[in-house]
Amino acid sequence: MKDINITSKTSCSELKNYLEELREENNIQRSNAHQVRVNCDRANFHHQHIDAGNEKLAVRLKNLRGPPSFPEGGTVDLTESSWVEVISPPPAVEILPVAAIEEMPSSPAAEILPAETEENGEDSDGRWVCQ
Repeated sequence: MKDINITSKTSCSELKNYLEELREENNIQRSNAHQVRVNCDRANFHHQHIDAGNEKLAVRLKNLRGPPSFPEGGTVDLTESSWVEVISPPPAVEILPVAAIEEMPSSPAAEILPAETEENGEDSDGRWVCQ
């Protein structure tokens, strides 16, 4: 952009040209300022996203560095190179004799009745049919 010395003898057309150059320069500067704001907003968004990811990773790392937590009654075998949980056996289960199982009455809802079908359980296409 050129500098202009404005005097009383400066023509109107020169002033208009100079004003147009100033407007163009102003538009360029405004566009650049807008782009800087957009880039700044994007950078802030990415910064927040990265910070949130860093916090999650820090928690995971902290959990990996410390000993694992175990439920009550569990023990840890420290002879292994990595943490291993040894789970305590389940409580004793009462085993019923076979005769006791056979003597249990069955529920009518649990009984499976034979299907009433056409021609020994098959339809004309040879598929099993239940009614």
